[in-house]
Amino acid sequence: MSRVFHVGELVIMQRATRHIRYNGFPAIVVGGLASRRAFDLNRRAWVELPRSYEVRVLVPGGPQHIAEPYQLRRLRDGDEERAGKRQTRRRSKLAATN
Repeated sequence: MSRVFHVGELVIMQRATRHIRYNGFPAIVVGGLASRRAFDLNRRAWVELPRSYEVRVLVPGGPQHIAEPYQLRRLRDGDEERAGKRQTRRRSKLAATN
């Protein structure tokens, strides 16, 4: 399977290393494949990611992240519906704890 994504393409976030709460959430590619710098929290230093995309998570006020190709996958049939249900469950859990 090709791991080449295009600007404007809808993807699913997976294998997040920093914001794991967004695993399984839909996102849109806003920056094409390029070399980018990102802050590595484990090493506490800036690192160069030679092949990465800039993506925006599709939630209200969705954050923008840098993701490597292995952290993204294409939408499959039913992904959008499952992601919507997952977001609703998480929001209701958050509301119950506040």
